[in-house]
Amino acid sequence: MKKHTVSVIVPAYNEEKTIKDVLTVLKNAPSANEIICINDGSTDNTEQILKQFEKDVTVINLKENNGKGNALAIGIKKAKGDIIVFLDADLVSLSDQHIKLLVSPLLEDNYKVVIGYMVNKVGISVFTEISGQRAYFRADLLPYLEDISKTRFGVEMFLNGLFTQEETKKIVLPGLDSLLKYQKQKPDVALK
Repeated sequence: MKKHTVSVIVPAYNEEKTIKDVLTVLKNAPSANEIICINDGSTDNTEQILKQFEKDVTVINLKENNGKGNALAIGIKKAKGDIIVFLDADLVSLSDQHIKLLVSPLLEDNYKVVIGYMVNKVGISVFTEISGQRAYFRADLLPYLEDISKTRFGVEMFLNGLFTQEETKKIVLPGLDSLLKYQKQKPDVALK
């Protein structure tokens, strides 16, 4: 049986509050063979925080914010693993178990995409379709790199259209959470 390698791609834009914790978990995660973080033109302290991780993480600093789709496409091009895991930079309570949960259905159940989503305390999630926590085989994404790079912030909806419902597995990522816009930014910026 072939040994698969996992490249974790983390796009980040102004994530100074959470990026350190996310990357600390990833650099200690046995399931992550490679970590790539794309700083998408952040104007806060994200770039300075990323400097602490340059030994363990491939850091790509973009001068301008070109959107999440472009950042993901750059990460896919750079990745060496045959499995790509996308993780948002604003996650809270991330663990190696979450990576395993995302990768497992690709290997064991022959799915082409796994979308992991979070649920609130009463077990409801309204963001399953646009969740940034995903796993794919890199080879399945390569033909779409140019299109992915142009999607800016609609990348999840674009990716949803690449594979059928039968090829897609949606799973709950227990205990995972993320910050909401108003928790990350000043109220006037979050409303904008």
